[in-house]
Amino acid sequence: MQVSVLLAVFIAFLVTGIVQEHAGEDLFWLGQWQPIQVVCLLVGSILIFGGVSRFISNLLLKRLERLGWKNRAAMRLPAKIDLIIQFLLIMLYLAQLTVGGWCKLVFQQWDLGRYILVWEILLLLPFFCLVIFKWLTFYDINYFIRSHVVSDQLAGGISTRPVWTRKEYLIFQIRNSLLIMIMPLLFIFAARDILDWGMPQWFPNVDNLGQLKEIISSCVVGIIFLLSPLILRMVWSTRTFPDGPLRERLEKFCKGLKLKYQNILLWNTYSAVANAAVMGMIWPVRYVLLSDALVENMDDDEIEAVFGHEAGHVKYNHILFLLLFVIGFGSLAFLLLEGFLMLLAKMSDSFSFINLYSDWISGGFSLLILAGWLTLFGWVSRRFEWQADAYAALSVTPDPEDGSIKAIDQHPEILHLDGARIMKSALQRVALLNGISVYSRSWRHSSIANRIDLLAKFASQPGQLKKFMNQVTMIKIVIFVVLISSITGWWGLAKLQ
Repeated sequence: MQVSVLLAVFIAFLVTGIVQEHAGEDLFWLGQWQPIQVVCLLVGSILIFGGVSRFISNLLLKRLERLGWKNRAAMRLPAKIDLIIQFLLIMLYLAQLTVGGWCKLVFQQWDLGRYILVWEILLLLPFFCLVIFKWLTFYDINYFIRSHVVSDQLAGGISTRPVWTRKEYLIFQIRNSLLIMIMPLLFIFAARDILDWGMPQWFPNVDNLGQLKEIISSCVVGIIFLLSPLILRMVWSTRTFPDGPLRERLEKFCKGLKLKYQNILLWNTYSAVANAAVMGMIWPVRYVLLSDALVENMDDDEIEAVFGHEAGHVKYNHILFLLLFVIGFGSLAFLLLEGFLMLLAKMSDSFSFINLYSDWISGGFSLLILAGWLTLFGWVSRRFEWQADAYAALSVTPDPEDGSIKAIDQHPEILHLDGARIMKSALQRVALLNGISVYSRSWRHSSIANRIDLLAKFASQPGQLKKFMNQVTMIKIVIFVVLISSITGWWGLAKLQ
């Protein structure tokens, strides 16, 4: 869902930029409607989407009941259908902004661009409504899955809680899938709006006001990013992990791994999600989260393995390098777009159709760059996940030569079968508790089956783990090189202009 949120924000600001650039012009692909007509089209399209989503969910539910939950194809169906629905949702939102006239209404007819944070919220409001309708209609699918997960847990003698209600499910999705992305972005949007409003008054005699604004904006974004864990721990339903033997064991485990953090938090998911996370780049605002389902249904070794996976992200600075990837490859993407637009402007003198469809061409090129960026980001992210898996398996393995210390302290390039076995068990239990197929894949994670196979390969083939670690190091070097190159490229482009 996070990818859909990022796409929605990107599309909203792309369309907004075009509308502002062509203010006063009647572009044929921007709806020429009266305000009441725009609102009616918006509400009608949302209701139609809700009906289509309900229809698809009912068909999917009947197919799941016919195939049976243990069927491999049935376990993979919900994720596939969900991806299709998200694609339709994004396409409908794009149509609402453009042909439906929503973006033009917000900026030109209502002139809300001058109000801090008002226009951003209104611009994204249709997307929020579509997402909520999707969750409401897909609750029955989730209920079907959770019911079978709970039944399997009870059959295996594992304690569990009742399946969450529709209200609990909706609240959880809003907090954990939507607000986790939107809240930091809203702080950033508000800061930029304040700078747009205040800087001409604060710095009336500065010539390069635009450059100064970008510098200050970048600093504000960096501060918000660093402090975002303080925001997100309130967005998510969390509390301090209770004192007891398990917390003591986890604290000792962290001390052994030299992992600094502010607090260990228990994440309330109504026992519906088995997961863990690390939030924060610097330890004063770094939090380690363990979900209630994870703690309630996994043994201590498995919990340590999941915990070790999150520690691996910190150990190898994955958050930092993903941020550098976003900045470096994002800057490179905008540099390519700027170069493409300059080329397009020169070619439009010779080819009239380019001038006529320049917005469509530049918009299509922007989406193409975004698709490439997202694909590459997912590719890098999956390798960081594999590295964290390996670190987790190493962190739970006693060194064969000295059982009092971990293998990772003595032989970090050698993965023993015991560590791979514990991590395999933890991954399989995570799949079971979350009701997902071990063969299901996502944008940032390969399938659990694939992750288990990689661990087995690292444990059974000497030298493979070291080779993989060197590959990840090379990826980090490339990220750093691209970052420097993109900064140099922007500097060179500014000199040319």
